[in-house]
Amino acid sequence: MKIKIGLFDNLFCVLDWMKSSIGAYEEFEIVWMAQNSQTALKLLAENPVDILIADVITNEEIGLEFFYEVYSHFATTKVITFSSITDTEIIEFLKAYGVCFVINKNNKVDVLISAIFEAANLKIENKANAVLPPKLTPKELAIVKLLAKGFASKEIADFTNNSVHTINNQKNSLLNKFKCSNSTELILKLSRIGYVNKV
Repeated sequence: MKIKIGLFDNLFCVLDWMKSSIGAYEEFEIVWMAQNSQTALKLLAENPVDILIADVITNEEIGLEFFYEVYSHFATTKVITFSSITDTEIIEFLKAYGVCFVINKNNKVDVLISAIFEAANLKIENKANAVLPPKLTPKELAIVKLLAKGFASKEIADFTNNSVHTINNQKNSLLNKFKCSNSTELILKLSRIGYVNKV
């Protein structure tokens, strides 16, 4: 029986490359491809696959929430990320969400193919007690996006109709939440996670 695979990346050229590279193996069947998270989740529900291969950083600014959705609702699907992610903390977060393998896009296709074969034979572990990555509230996301654009606390306070004190408190809370020492480090980390587009 063939290993059924779903592909998710916001770049069609990457999807096309994966389809031709992976599809060249008779053991694999590419069931569907998706360019956004909602389509991927819909297709996953309609046409379940054994393995999902997905990018981490897309243009949707959803962070790791896509992987949480897959982890929560599609327990039998094994996930491989195919991304440029190298941050060890983010990789640990992905593993907490049940990701089997984190493959860098700079690797040769053989590494991805080997991961698919290995993932197909893995038993799915119960990660109910795993420490999951922090999420951003809508208010926090709004502040982060303004910080990413280079706005100071006073300007953010004006935009959001809050006091500077409130914004500074929220900013400090974000720094603690993501274990960062300053706003620049915070924005870089959230960019790597995928919560904000790179600036």
